[in-house]
Amino acid sequence: MRAILKELVVPALRESGIRHPYGTDAFEIENEDGKWHVTGILESGSVGHDEQSGQPMFVSAEAIDQERTQLSIDLAVGYSFVDFYRRAMLASGMLAGTHFHVRGGFTVVVQRKFLVGFDLVVRADDELLINQRIQQLSNAVLQLDWYFSLRMPER
Repeated sequence: MRAILKELVVPALRESGIRHPYGTDAFEIENEDGKWHVTGILESGSVGHDEQSGQPMFVSAEAIDQERTQLSIDLAVGYSFVDFYRRAMLASGMLAGTHFHVRGGFTVVVQRKFLVGFDLVVRADDELLINQRIQQLSNAVLQLDWYFSLRMPER
């Protein structure tokens, strides 16, 4: 699993313009509770964001068997205190017919966090598939930015 993240996922993150959260070139791959994780930041091109802003990306890998690995890749696209479920349903409706889904989560300050992402079962030779999906996710999230700025100005 660590090899999948190191050899396939991290190069795909770099290729899609995703950087390490602290701006370094080396992504840290960590093991927690039997899952391997790597995080990154998709830099935001939106007006009003400073250079250090962007959307956090979370990648986790878990072994299915000796050949296959389950990847879960999510980008945090917004936060909301109010009306979270209705807004999540609206955003998930916009993603209907794509490979992506909307998930919710909580931040340390108990804000509800919107995550857009996908789950993918891969093998060691699925480099092209991983590259395509990460790029598609980056593009979908950047296109959704206008929606969240209109419907969730508090984000």
